[in-house]
Amino acid sequence: MSSSSPAPEKFEISRQDLYEQVWVTPVSKLAEKFGVSGSYLARVCEALNVPRPPAGYWQKKAVGKAKPRPDLPPLLPGDQETWSKNKPLSIPIRSTSTPRGNSARSPAAKIVRTGRHPLLLGVEGHFRRTRKLDEGEFLRPYKQLLPDIVTSETCLTHALDLASEIYNALEKRGHRVLFAPPDGKMHRPDIEERESPGKDRKYGRYSMGRIWSPHRPTISYIGTVPVGLALTEMTERVTLRRIGDRYVREDSKEVRSARAWQLSNSWTTEQDLPCGRFRLVVYSPLHGSPGRTIGKRPRKPRLVG
Repeated sequence: MSSSSPAPEKFEISRQDLYEQVWVTPVSKLAEKFGVSGSYLARVCEALNVPRPPAGYWQKKAVGKAKPRPDLPPLLPGDQETWSKNKPLSIPIRSTSTPRGNSARSPAAKIVRTGRHPLLLGVEGHFRRTRKLDEGEFLRPYKQLLPDIVTSETCLTHALDLASEIYNALEKRGHRVLFAPPDGKMHRPDIEERESPGKDRKYGRYSMGRIWSPHRPTISYIGTVPVGLALTEMTERVTLRRIGDRYVREDSKEVRSARAWQLSNSWTTEQDLPCGRFRLVVYSPLHGSPGRTIGKRPRKPRLVG
C-alpha cells in the first residue's frame, strides 16, 4: 500500500501488522493512509486489542524520552484477528473493574460484581424498541446485534437476569462469553421454540409469525472451541376465544366473567404462545456441523403472563 494514497476498500490488515504500524506512524497520518478517520482507527485498535501510543508519545520520542512500547497482548479465542473497511468490527466487552489492555485480562475479571454480565449492560432498552406485536408474541427488536435471547415483553427482565446468571457462571470457570467475531464465519441454527413440537405450527397471526434472531451468534469458548448459546422462552399450545374484537385465553378471567350472549356469539382457535418457561440451547456454531441441541435447561420464571 502506498503511504500517499488511501487504502483500497478491499484491503485487509492483521492485528500484528496494525500493531507495528501504529507504533511507527501517528494514528492521524495512518488513518489518512487507510482512508478512515482517526477516531475510527482508534476503534479498530480497540476492537483488535491493539495498544496505541499514549498522548505525548511522539513528542517524547523525538527527544529520546518515550517509554518502550507495550507488547501486543496475546490473541484470545474470539478476538478479531483482521480488519478491513468492508467488514464490521467486533464490539469489545468493557468491564467496570479491569481495562481491556490490563495484563490481568481474564474472563472472571470482566464480571460486573453488582449487576448483569457486561454483554447485557444497556440492552434492555434495545429489546423494548420492537416492531409492532400482536398480544402475547415474542419481542422483535429493530437492533440485530444483541445477545441471543428470545422472550416476550412480560418475561424480558427475568430472561436478562437468567442469561446473566448463565454467562457469569461460564466466565467464572474461565469460558469467555461474547458475540461471534465478524470474521469468524459462524452461524446460528433454527431454534425450536415449541415445548411440544408437532407437525403443525401455530405461532403468530395466520400461524406464520416470524421470530426474531440475532445478527451474530452469542458464543462461549471451552478452551479454543466455540459453543453457541441461545436462551429462548418456549411456547405452548393454548385455546383462545374471540371476545369482542380480540382473542383472549380460554382460561382467562375475561372469559370466565363473560356473559352467556357473549359466549354464544364467540368462537375458539388454537395458537402457540410464549409460556414463561425457558430453554438454554447449546450448539456448534461452526459451518458444516449439524447444529444440534446438546443441552437444555428449562426454568420457570418468577412471573408468568
